Amino acid sequence: MQKIYHIKSNEGFDEVQFGLTSEDIKKIICRVPSKIRRNNFDENDIDMYEDFFVYFDEQGRCEAIEFTRNSKVMFCKIDLFSEYYIELEKIFLKKDPNLEIDDTGFTSYKYGIGVYVPYKEKVNEKIESVIIFKRGYYA
Repeated sequence: MQKIYHIKSNEGFDEVQFGLTSEDIKKIICRVPSKIRRNNFDENDIDMYEDFFVYFDEQGRCEAIEFTRNSKVMFCKIDLFSEYYIELEKIFLKKDPNLEIDDTGFTSYKYGIGVYVPYKEKVNEKIESVIIFKRGYYA
């Protein structure tokens, strides 16, 4: 059975909260993550779990989590990965009039959620990844 993650705006998901350490999260998730660096710009290790990545600040505290397409992520009773991008953008525009939209998706600073889609011009394009982040993450 697929695990369902429930996003809490600007806080985290389920029992995982921004500000926790890698060890704290490992105890909550009850799994050992792989430690990776996705590119040369990463200054800190990233914890890679089966269906999400955890990003840490300089103090080793969780500041963002990126979910991959194979996860089930809920926000305000919306299954984010089951929606087509264009429909999800419309839903978020109603909730957040200051939604930042670009060529590869959108970011809601109000809710601490970003959606990535590689080819959003396709009518039936599905979401590639969802990032949730603490306030000030993109400052």
